[in-house]
Amino acid sequence: MTQERLAWDLEVNKGYLSRCERGLRLPSLSFLVAVAKRLRVEVRDLFIFPDQSALAGAMELVRKHGARFAARVVDQAKRKP
Repeated sequence: MTQERLAWDLEVNKGYLSRCERGLRLPSLSFLVAVAKRLRVEVRDLFIFPDQSALAGAMELVRKHGARFAARVVDQAKRKP
């Protein structure tokens, strides 16, 4: 879903939604509930961020060695206890 579509569905300005996403505006709890409902997630899911270091490492592997190599490395890492 695009930011524009989400803003339209929530009846807010796209700029406001963008500023909330970037941490430049502090949305109300009721707004966060509406966002979560529209995205079909729990409100707490809006505050869980992926491990950026793992993502950056994976992207570096793809850049250097290609997607197949990166996929093998990720699969091997998942198998380790």
